[in-house]
Amino acid sequence: MFFKEIGWVDELGSGVRNIYKYNKIYSGADPEFIEGDVFKTIIPLIPQTREHDSEHDSEHDEIQDNTAKILEFCKDPKTRVEIQEFLDIKSRSYLGQKILSPLIKGGLLKLSISDKPTSKYQKCYSNK
Repeated sequence: MFFKEIGWVDELGSGVRNIYKYNKIYSGADPEFIEGDVFKTIIPLIPQTREHDSEHDSEHDEIQDNTAKILEFCKDPKTRVEIQEFLDIKSRSYLGQKILSPLIKGGLLKLSISDKPTSKYQKCYSNK
């Protein structure tokens, strides 16, 4: 069911062989197939955490926390400097690339001057 939902089984050609092969690669464990009146498959999902994953997760968690704060803060239009000070972020490029740009591209933040994204008079606002 898991691989079907994400499109891999249909894409690769359904079958026990593909499920067995790709489940081993992605979860690190073998699937279990139970034949009876109803055919069942148990797909174990074993978390595999490495140091890099933990660092990435921490950064991702921080960005998600900041997202909620920004959307609330930007109910009234705010400049990049105001947002940067509000979040206490030192790096202008980090704020722009990692936080604001994805929110703007995702449609969660809007630009007050949409045809001039780099204008010094630019402000961001949220619809939420």
